[in-house]
Amino acid sequence: MRVRCPALETTRIVLPEALRQLKASAEDRKRLGLMVERTQPQGVVTVRPQAPGESARVEVRGPTRVIELLIEPTSAATATPVRMAPRAAAAAPTQPPPDPPTATPTPTATPVPTAVPTATPPPPTPTPEPRATPEPVPTPTATPPPSELLWAKAVVIGRREGLPGQRPMILVDALNGRDSIWLRFRLEGGAGERVARVSWEHGEVTTFEEVADGKDRRVVVQLPRALVTSKTRVALEVAGGPTYRFPLTAPTLARLLRSLFQ
Repeated sequence: MRVRCPALETTRIVLPEALRQLKASAEDRKRLGLMVERTQPQGVVTVRPQAPGESARVEVRGPTRVIELLIEPTSAATATPVRMAPRAAAAAPTQPPPDPPTATPTPTATPVPTAVPTATPPPPTPTPEPRATPEPVPTPTATPPPSELLWAKAVVIGRREGLPGQRPMILVDALNGRDSIWLRFRLEGGAGERVARVSWEHGEVTTFEEVADGKDRRVVVQLPRALVTSKTRVALEVAGGPTYRFPLTAPTLARLLRSLFQ
């Protein structure tokens, strides 16, 4: 799908379902200002190109489909949101039109002698129309299960990283869910910064969100619970800035690891 994005303007791309993975090179992410704004219930990706230039291919994966976006930075006017419609249902078969009614020939009146009066036939009794059968009322479906976040347990961590002269990045806490782990970070005084890339020992992490909170910037990274171990390392790269690394083997994270294997 081709998406034209004006330079220095933010274009929101609303996906037809939840976002599981976004694939793009680090160079294209930085050049296009590509960010994940939301992953559920519908994924939202924002694009803010620095200048008109070459197009880039970006792959987004959801629960049921893979969509390839061709992002074209242009010098057009104000950007507009792009919404992808869900997969259209198969069209219902078209019923052939009914045959036109056949004209009934009008009988020719037979002259009657004036001496013999004719009896007027009674008017025909109208045939009652059949009653329309009411359509069946659809049975309501079962209530969907609650979100996994309702069952997640918070584990306070408070791990601080950053060299002297750098803004401190703090791993505030973690939410331990049934299938996922959410690590919640805060970059102190970094409201105007942007996280360019998140990675761990299994490669790049695309399931993360960030938002400005007063003077700080908050980042939430979602990891599959089954792959988190005592050897897990999470790295957050700030655009044009340092990279903060958080090993889960540190003593301050022992409480989180214990909760994972209870």
